[in-house]
Amino acid sequence: MSQDLHHNAVNESRERGERLRRVRNLANLSRKELCDEAGININTYIGYEVGRYGGLTKNGAIKILDYIASKGVYSSFDWLMHGVGQAPRVVTDIQQNYFQDKYDLPNEKKNISEEIFLFRKHYNNSIDYQIIDDGMLPIYCLDDYVAGVCHTSDSISDLIGFNCIVKIENGDVFVRNLRQGREVNYHTLSCVNPETSVRQPILYDVKLIFAAKIIWHRKIHLNENKKKNKEKDTNNAT
Repeated sequence: MSQDLHHNAVNESRERGERLRRVRNLANLSRKELCDEAGININTYIGYEVGRYGGLTKNGAIKILDYIASKGVYSSFDWLMHGVGQAPRVVTDIQQNYFQDKYDLPNEKKNISEEIFLFRKHYNNSIDYQIIDDGMLPIYCLDDYVAGVCHTSDSISDLIGFNCIVKIENGDVFVRNLRQGREVNYHTLSCVNPETSVRQPILYDVKLIFAAKIIWHRKIHLNENKKKNKEKDTNNAT
């Protein structure tokens, strides 16, 4: 069993390294350029990418994410460390101001990260996720954080009627309302927002890898306050 745990840890470190390399390439940076600008020792960084000695650390990830945001590339902490949520992308000059605002909230994001860490420590088989679409508005907004405990196989049926983090057979992870499918061990996944931009707001008879009822939810409130202030400024200008 200990060998299996070690093997899983090594694989996770290497997968984080692959995601880190993808982010660096997207930002068009060499290892040296990234290390010089982010203040990371080059040998330490190489260990991050190859998954050596535990691979990428939390502090290393935060430094890297802060710097690549200034280069026009956005990646969430959860995606880089755990492969969960929206993949990294290049943002435009207009979008850059928005994403930079998110990295100007260190205290709030730090508090959320600490809560997620405690949640993982307290619950076995936990899953946390950052909302990436408008399918669950007004309950869960874009960029909200949610978490729950994974159920598999027959126990998924215990979650019928609840909003859940789900993983389907093709590997996609998202949040939907869980309903019974037309066949045993199949389920229907529904958005709750009638005006959602999601291309398929209802997925019928889907085979699930896991489902986790959402029992923890956090918003980045400062972003909401900034948005309200911008709307107020716009209204005053008109």
